[in-house]
Amino acid sequence: MIVLAFIATMFSVENTEFFNQVEKNKQDGMSWHYIGSNAPNANDPYIASINPITGKEAIFFKMLKD
Repeated sequence: MIVLAFIATMFSVENTEFFNQVEKNKQDGMSWHYIGSNAPNANDPYIASINPITGKEAIFFKMLKD
């Protein structure tokens, strides 16, 4: 159980910029939308899924204005 808590804490600390941007986006009236498999935009903070075979990063959800 301690290991799980440690991993969750490290994930939060490593992705602070992403989580801060999500909060700002929510305040601006944005919400999550499924966009399919797309390459991440380097100008936006993101957490990507990485294909283990190709090594390519992909995002599937993005915050958009409602």
